[in-house]
Amino acid sequence: MYIAKLSSAAVVGCLLTMVVACSAPPIERLHGEPKAADAFTKARNPAPGAADAINRFIASVRAGQVEQAYEQLSKKTRMALEARARTTGLRGIDLLRPAGPNVSPAARKFYVTDAIATFAMTDLKTIRVGERPWPAGKPHDGTGLTWIVELVSKSGKTRQVKLVFEGVLWRIHNPSLKM
Repeated sequence: MYIAKLSSAAVVGCLLTMVVACSAPPIERLHGEPKAADAFTKARNPAPGAADAINRFIASVRAGQVEQAYEQLSKKTRMALEARARTTGLRGIDLLRPAGPNVSPAARKFYVTDAIATFAMTDLKTIRVGERPWPAGKPHDGTGLTWIVELVSKSGKTRQVKLVFEGVLWRIHNPSLKM
């Protein structure tokens, strides 16, 4: 009986992994993968943390999980949203939500009309990630690292997005809130 429960849990875990993997845009394989990783990366492309941050942000916005999307933004980006929201008596996270019918026209202009377009790309096809974060020669100590990724749309348009390493995650950095 215990084995049957374990097997059904494993099946559910595999199905969830397949759903998540199929919904994310493809990641271009990085050069210089360690030999020890061959067994884990031969069948599919590895997802670098910087690309994963973009994927998680887009998935959170599309699922209506604004809190998770907000957490994918850098501290300076969240502070910029907070400063913008103060003028309307709201919080920064509220500006990522769709403006409801009770929002005044004066306050409506402060909302982020399309969070995916502002911080990533709406019709994302591919994420191109460089081999190393910048500065490349700096040891990974968790501070001061940035990574520029290139997003490619289905129509072939490109956009560069900057990510910063904060805490234990790469976060999207766009404090100017420009598309």
